[in-house]
Amino acid sequence: MALAVVAMVNGLAFERVIDPDSVPDELFGHLVSGVLAGLLGPVVA
Repeated sequence: MALAVVAMVNGLAFERVIDPDSVPDELFGHLVSGVLAGLLGPVVA
């Protein structure tokens, strides 16, 4: 799973090098938090 996250972040980084305005700063954090939320599943109260 870590390899998949690294690959996605690298893809965003390469895209940012090509076009800096296409990848906002917060997208990296949203990507990682979304992957973690998907792995952990819904919160049970």
